[in-house]
Amino acid sequence: MRTALGRLLRLADCTVLCFASGEEFLASLGARVPDCALLDIHMPGLSGLQVLQRLQASGTRLPVVLITANDSAELAQQGRALGAVGVLLKPFSAEAMLAAIDAAIGGQRPG
Repeated sequence: MRTALGRLLRLADCTVLCFASGEEFLASLGARVPDCALLDIHMPGLSGLQVLQRLQASGTRLPVVLITANDSAELAQQGRALGAVGVLLKPFSAEAMLAAIDAAIGGQRPG
């Protein structure tokens, strides 16, 4: 999923960095804070919600779009309460993902 999403975003002229885990992503933030992050609620190591909690606790301002296969209103509500600007339910279309990213970054995506 990570590889496919990265490829799709690159085709849409986005600069993409992919990480194997939430811990790896958080460790990268010292070097550069991205314009937006796509976080799976269920990923190796820290969950997307745990990553959001750590971002919030550190004061890092970063638009986050959560993705999940779990159609749970409670999970979506938790994500939004932690600062997620969108939640995409798998499977989602490329158009839906790009629209969510555009909304998260205020329409600043190239193209």
